Amino acid sequence: MKAVETWKVQVGSADATVSRTSHFFGHEKEVLVAHFEGPPPARRRYMIYTTRLDRAAFDGLLAAIRFSPK
Repeated sequence: MKAVETWKVQVGSADATVSRTSHFFGHEKEVLVAHFEGPPPARRRYMIYTTRLDRAAFDGLLAAIRFSPK
């Protein structure tokens, strides 16, 4: 992955980093990718990516995510 732009967003209670890429999984491709860690106790790591949404729509989708209390 080669990021050409990055920014921070909130996903539920987690801080996330979103990147816009010029290369993704070895291919020249513009992709929006979010990386974040879920809340304790599990602290699972997540990666969500898309080629079909613009930045505003992707940020809105990420802002709508809520973590289950379990």
